[in-house]
Amino acid sequence: MSIILGFLGVALLFELMIILGTMREVVILRGDVRALGQLITKPPSPSFLNGPLPGVLGSELRNFFSHQSIPQHMHVVLFLKSECAGCEELLFRLRETLIRHEISPDDISCVVLAASTSDPSYQAERAVSRHVILDYDGAILRACEVRGTPTQFAVRVRDLHVVDYTFGGDVAWIRQRLSKARALTGPSPAAVGF
Repeated sequence: MSIILGFLGVALLFELMIILGTMREVVILRGDVRALGQLITKPPSPSFLNGPLPGVLGSELRNFFSHQSIPQHMHVVLFLKSECAGCEELLFRLRETLIRHEISPDDISCVVLAASTSDPSYQAERAVSRHVILDYDGAILRACEVRGTPTQFAVRVRDLHVVDYTFGGDVAWIRQRLSKARALTGPSPAAVGF
């Protein structure tokens, strides 16, 4: 009898260890899932935040600004891609904001990950920005450390420094960054009408 009780005690202890080990793994897994969820919903900031834009995009913007007749102080760069629901929603809200003349299409550049200029997403960006860059192979998005779309950079025009960044489509964020710059430097004629 004592052998059977001893055997049951060992078996019970063994099962308890298995249950505790499984519970420990579940707790660790839940933490990993939470961390992954946070990484997806709030990716880390680009390493060059508060520094200059990476070369290829910086050159592209410098060229665009050199052809502008209206001086700007802050510019927003949107990173978008084809078949992205958040990108489509952001573009829809931006079109509404442009109709109300709260911002100008000169205030925004779009970098679009798409196969060609005939892609519907590329055409949609043309409705909100006078400056759309096709990134057919994702090289610009990788260079700019874009980990998801839509992503937005606020760029100081005078030195092409990225002064702020956000992941997700947020028109209020765009308006706020542009209006802060205008408050410091005066209203931009481009925002009054186009």
